Amino acid sequence: MKIMYPKKAVTEQIKDLHERQISNVGFFWYRDAQQYAHFLSIYEDRDTMHDTYALWHKQALRAVKQYERRGFITHRVYSTPEELMAWCQANGLPLNGKSRSSFANEKLTAAAKRPNGLKNAIGRALRD
Repeated sequence: MKIMYPKKAVTEQIKDLHERQISNVGFFWYRDAQQYAHFLSIYEDRDTMHDTYALWHKQALRAVKQYERRGFITHRVYSTPEELMAWCQANGLPLNGKSRSSFANEKLTAAAKRPNGLKNAIGRALRD
């Protein structure tokens, strides 16, 4: 099993986001262990994921804190396996980490473009 958010990779991603002047970052998020297991069953990069939701959740929270310490506003972006699969298929992308990240940020961008979209998305995320 590989570490999902290696420190060096996060540091490189943060540097790239700063250079592109991006302040809001979407994180693909799982509601619970059952949903996490369902997603694992469809991922092409399953071998890079944590074996359990608890391990993933702990590491994901660390990554979020790293981004926030660097001045980013982070957002948890939720989906379903069906929605992610359809999006990947429509965009000709594999079901992997890079696609999950792209999906989360595209969904966040779309929410921000709607009137009060980002504000509502943040409110929903805080209620979850």
